[in-house]
Amino acid sequence: MAGRPIPEVSSRGRLINFIRTHQDRAIPAAGSTNQIQFNDNGSFGADHDLVWDTETGDGLGIGLHDIGTTPKVHLDVNYGYLDDLDDDTGGGESVTFGSGTTVAGKLYYLNTSGVWTETDADAVASGASQLLGIALGTDPSSDGMLIRGFFQMTATGLTGTWNEGIPLYVSTDAAKIQVTAPSDTGEFVRVVGYCGAGTTNMIYFNPDGTYIEIS
Repeated sequence: MAGRPIPEVSSRGRLINFIRTHQDRAIPAAGSTNQIQFNDNGSFGADHDLVWDTETGDGLGIGLHDIGTTPKVHLDVNYGYLDDLDDDTGGGESVTFGSGTTVAGKLYYLNTSGVWTETDADAVASGASQLLGIALGTDPSSDGMLIRGFFQMTATGLTGTWNEGIPLYVSTDAAKIQVTAPSDTGEFVRVVGYCGAGTTNMIYFNPDGTYIEIS
């Protein structure tokens, strides 16, 4: 049976509707389980990556290689192989808007002119309430800025001693993240994520939307 082209899916709602609409239609066998997989090359199969399970709640599971487990909700995302991240690389949710010149692994905020600018916890105007991103390269418009996800943070972007599970903050050193909260008058405290587990300097980046200014 010839493969059926998959329409462009621009939202989570359309993705769920697509799955519900097509789950019971005849599609070439995908293996020994009741699962259908959309491979990254556009073909159907039962290899790895995207797994569509019609048995458990119309779910779509996204994994990496052998990490693809049976989905329990409409969209399950399992991040695997974080140990394989090279220094100053990461992945997750990223954007390519804004301008400026950046350094991979450093922390920036988007200023009111649309320029990604180095953060500094010494002043609330430098990253206390603005959108934050970790640079994925030197050009935000092409390399992107990580706004939430996982990053292998080397010494160029992290100050203090990394330790599993502890919170991380905007640093008083420009464009860095630190493991201790700022404490001097006029500085601000904003959590930007947490240290991960298993691999030194791997962090979960998820900036808090609030901050405290020290008086």
